[in-house]
Formats: sequence, C-alpha cells, structure tokens
Amino acid sequence: MKDLIEKTLKIKECISDKFHRNSSISSYKDNNPINEYPKNWIKVNYKSYPRLRQIPLPKTKKLNQDLGKILLSRRSLRNFSNNPIDMRQLATLLILSSGISTKGKNWDSAVRTYPSAGARYPIEVYLIVNNVKALEKGVYHFNIKNNSIEQMRKGSHKKFLIDNTGQSFVGDSSCVIILSAVLDRTRIKYEERGCRFILMECGHIAQNLYLISEAMKLKCCSIGGFVDEKFNNLLDLQGQSEKTMYLVTIGN
Repeated sequence: MKDLIEKTLKIKECISDKFHRNSSISSYKDNNPINEYPKNWIKVNYKSYPRLRQIPLPKTKKLNQDLGKILLSRRSLRNFSNNPIDMRQLATLLILSSGISTKGKNWDSAVRTYPSAGARYPIEVYLIVNNVKALEKGVYHFNIKNNSIEQMRKGSHKKFLIDNTGQSFVGDSSCVIILSAVLDRTRIKYEERGCRFILMECGHIAQNLYLISEAMKLKCCSIGGFVDEKFNNLLDLQGQSEKTMYLVTIGN
C-alpha cells in the first residue's frame, strides 16, 4: 500500500489540472456596467443552414407530471426497444430542453430553457435520427429561432454511432441528440474560464433531456465517450471553434 501511495504522488500533473489552474480566478476587477459592455459581449449568434431542407416542429406536449416524482425516478436506461418516437415527442425534447422560452424585446435578449454564463449561449444542438415517425433517417440541426430542424445528411448512421461510441445500444435508440459548443461565443467574454461554463451548460441541457424523457416515459442515456474527430467531421466542424461535447441517446 505504501508503494502505491508513493507511486500515485509521483504521477505527473494532468492536462486537466493545468486547465483548471489556467482557468482559475485569482481576483476580481471592477466590472463594466451592462450598458458599457462591448457589442461582442451582448450579440447572440444563432446558427442556421438556410439552404437546407427546413422541417417545422409541431407544438410541444403538455407535461403534467410531478417534478419531485420525475427527479426521483430519473435513471440512465440503455435497453432501447428499437421502436420509434413521434414528431411531437421529438419537438418536446428539443424545444423544452434547449429552446427559447421568452423572446424578449429582440433576439439578443431572448431567454432559453437553461442557464448560460453571460447569456452567451454557445451550445448548438444536432440529432441523428434512427427511428422517428414521419421523419427520414439522417443528421439534423435544431434551428432554435424557427423551432425547426434542418436536414444535413440522409440515411442510416447506426453503424457510425456504434463504431464511434463503442456502445451497441445506441443503434436501438430512436435518436441521438448531439450537443456541440461554439467555444468563442463564451471565450470572447470569459476567456479560458468560459470553457468551464460551457461544460456546465452541456450538463444543464442533458439534465433537461433526462427529465423531459422521464415525463414522457421515454428512456434516456447520456454518452461522454466518443471519437471526437469523427463526430466533428460528421457535422462539418473541421477547423472551426465549434466542437462536439456530449451525446444523449433517447428512445422507447
């Protein structure tokens, strides 16, 4: 046991330790009043693909379940049945987990269903459709402004998912929601500290997806292990500040 302890103490500092140190706050400076913020701290960017096929999402389902019961019954469930979900369930998952709850006076002041540091909203939402009623299999982007999804790629991606997550159960899910982050949206204001905030925001959205799934009696399981480069390539993110961050599988 003594040798193990000594060996552990000699382990070199991990990259994550360096990141934590480099993104630490050592002191606070006087903050500028909000009305003196530079424009790039206030402007909110919304990603869209105008040339792609736009599919409007239906109205969300009304969720009447008791929040306390949902929190206590939430689980990561992987035994998907390969049965489909419907478009209204998909709309509820996307809009209530990460959509706009209050528009405000303009798009820069719109509020979403999860907290974001400085209201920078760096997270983009994509999905791989395996089995959704009345929706073609493929890769889509959630257009938050329009409550629509934009078709990026057609066809089945089950093999891709299994090969690049190492998880066979993803092939039986109805869809896989992909959370990416446009890092510079947050880093422009918070620099290295912003990367911490981005990770937190992914967690906020993922928990929303878990609770919404539980309320609709769907199964949900998040995946943090995947081949980053393959997913970045799938979403055409090569050479950009946008990176794949988190996956959430959902189904019956």
